[in-house]
Amino acid sequence: MCKYFMAAASSQRRWDSHSDIRKIHARLSAEVDKPIAGLLKDLKRRGLLNDTLVVWGTEFGRTPAVQGPPGMAGSPPVRL
Repeated sequence: MCKYFMAAASSQRRWDSHSDIRKIHARLSAEVDKPIAGLLKDLKRRGLLNDTLVVWGTEFGRTPAVQGPPGMAGSPPVRL
C-alpha cells in the first residue's frame, strides 16, 4: 500500500506570473518556505523522511525565455 497526501498553496494561481516575476515569486516563495521546512523537519523528527518522497512543483510547461516586462512565456501548443 502507498500512502500519500497532497498540499496545495491557496495562492496557486498566482504562481502563473506574466509580469514582475522576480518580485511576485520572491513573495510567494517566502509564503511557502517555512511551511515546507516545517513539513520536512517534522518528517525527519518522526523518522519518516527516509521513506517519504516529497515532490514540489510549480510552473509546469514554462519555457526558460522571459516574456515582456519580466515574466515567463508559456510553451507553444503541441501539434500531433
